[in-house]
Amino acid sequence: MQRFLLFKSLFLILLIPVLGVLSCTNKNNNDLLVFEALNNTFINANKIIIEDNDELYQEYLNKTYDVISREKALLYLPTVDSVKKFSKSITGYLDDLAKTLQSEAYIQVDHKQMLNANSFTVLFDRQNESAKLSEKLLKYRKQLLGLDSALTKEFSNNEILNSLNKDAGLISNVSPIVALAMINKLKYDCGIIENSFFKFYEYKTSVIVDYYLKTKAIAVVDNQYVKPGEEVTVTAGIGEFNDAANPDIYINKQKIPLDQDGVAVCNFKAPVTTGKYIVPVKITYARPDGTKEVMELKEEYNVINPCN
Repeated sequence: MQRFLLFKSLFLILLIPVLGVLSCTNKNNNDLLVFEALNNTFINANKIIIEDNDELYQEYLNKTYDVISREKALLYLPTVDSVKKFSKSITGYLDDLAKTLQSEAYIQVDHKQMLNANSFTVLFDRQNESAKLSEKLLKYRKQLLGLDSALTKEFSNNEILNSLNKDAGLISNVSPIVALAMINKLKYDCGIIENSFFKFYEYKTSVIVDYYLKTKAIAVVDNQYVKPGEEVTVTAGIGEFNDAANPDIYINKQKIPLDQDGVAVCNFKAPVTTGKYIVPVKITYARPDGTKEVMELKEEYNVINPCN
């Protein structure tokens, strides 16, 4: 899930010196080769970020089927779907631009494919696609931040989100391969933004639950043999005496509150008549999946005559 962070750091290192030569890339074929390599790197990075985002989205969908996280996940699912929808729209548009620029970036010379060293692109310098691109990127930013006030607070100063339009303005009077690399870089930035928004809602819908996965109802009578009128103690609880399963415990048909250790303790006097007695214990509790479980136990004790 974090593979794209390595590419992000690498790109920062690469772009600092490379962007500085934008104005002279058309004079030196070596510079064009640098951008060709950079473009290929962005293409590979985009494959990775797309895969990561698909995994994040699927993980979020899985939350909507989980009893514990379902309520929160369903609450924000329309927003998450909108993030995916807006991101798909802008990256689809960038893909169309990339296809056009790909055909411009290479020319056939003596039956060999060579980089086009022209200092302009038909798409951006003659058809004025820059204005349309800037408009779409601004709209993308506005759409995302308008989904939720929490998103506005969290991402309104996001460096990548706010730099999209600025980066688009650089695509002018440059060779097609330079423009192509910049388009794929913008697509990568949009992928990072989508990734950040998914993670924002992943965290927002996280539910911390403290429970034991294996639970078992228990009830214990302190002494199986008592004298008439002697005190009898019954202790009942769930699993390791953890009250996270929210148990309701009834001893002798009386609801007994849990103590600080998550245990229900009931004290009562034994009957004055000797014989075998049964203490009914009923325990209801919630399983980790949210379903209710009811267990009924019978604890036995005997009242005996001490003279016997």
